[in-house]
Amino acid sequence: MAGAPRRGAGAIYLPMLCKTLTILLLLCCSIARAGVPSAPLAPGYSDLGYPVPQPGSYQVPPVAMAADGEVVDSEGKTLRLHELFGDRYVLLSFMYTNCGDTNGCPLTAHVFYQLQRIMAQDSVLAQNLRLVSLSFDPQHDTPEMMKLYASNFTRNGESGENDEGGQWRFATTRSERQLAPILQAYGQDMQRKLAIGGGAGAGFFHVLRVFLIDPQRRVRNIYSVSFLHTDLILADLNTLLLEEGGAAESVDIYSAVTGTGLDGRGDRRGGYESVAYNTHSLDLQNRKGQAADL
Repeated sequence: MAGAPRRGAGAIYLPMLCKTLTILLLLCCSIARAGVPSAPLAPGYSDLGYPVPQPGSYQVPPVAMAADGEVVDSEGKTLRLHELFGDRYVLLSFMYTNCGDTNGCPLTAHVFYQLQRIMAQDSVLAQNLRLVSLSFDPQHDTPEMMKLYASNFTRNGESGENDEGGQWRFATTRSERQLAPILQAYGQDMQRKLAIGGGAGAGFFHVLRVFLIDPQRRVRNIYSVSFLHTDLILADLNTLLLEEGGAAESVDIYSAVTGTGLDGRGDRRGGYESVAYNTHSLDLQNRKGQAADL
């Protein structure tokens, strides 16, 4: 047609080019994603892989005092965090129900569920341990949501909170303002993710920290991703129970080789701080060595 523009062989057809570039971009993203290995699962999901320390063979000294604060349980009752602890040893985790990090809140839930199953068979542990999951997303994790979340962890048709003794308790707070001093006191860092456009997102960046707290409200251990494992927790708990009962049978380093050692050995290192400590030392000239078959 006269006057009609002609598209030369080398002319660029813009819509086709855009479509081609889009396909190439998606293909590159798919290849890049396929080449990135997924993060390995935390040890807490499987066997520990190394021997667990013998309970009573080591100490779990206090590292800090466990802070208190106002919380709301899954029934909507306002109470103090220490009231939630009761007079037991406590494992306290900070979490949120929408967490999608496999090695984050789901890991804690997995370990707590394993402990709940063990407590169902171990009356001593059940009488001495309480699990507490405290949300740091009060806007979404209302008491009703925490109750719904708790129903995911059932035993014999009952939720963890309804088990005898209430071993696993779930709680939240009324507001971020109410939550902030609790997080600060425990050193629990978290930051809300940003959505596209700079607004607040639905998730959080946070460091997994689970606190082992004794009945005197002292923090005895803080478990990170690498050490949050049922076997390690049970070893610590049994060590503390032995210590509490005065029946700890610590490994005797002086008798590591059976039938040998120094007659009239020197003082053990533990217990020096007690006013009731009695020395076991003998004068050097009265100590007698015995041959050891090494």
